[in-house]
Amino acid sequence: MIVNCLIKRVKVYRDYKLHIDFNIDFEQFTGGLDIVTIAA
Repeated sequence: MIVNCLIKRVKVYRDYKLHIDFNIDFEQFTGGLDIVTIAA
């Protein structure tokens, strides 16, 4: 459930290359996670 709040989309390409879109930006990551802001 926590991972569901953090990750928006995961794409898998050939040779197991991954592209992951997160729901948080760099400022939220460095400043600590605010779950209320992410869930809203």
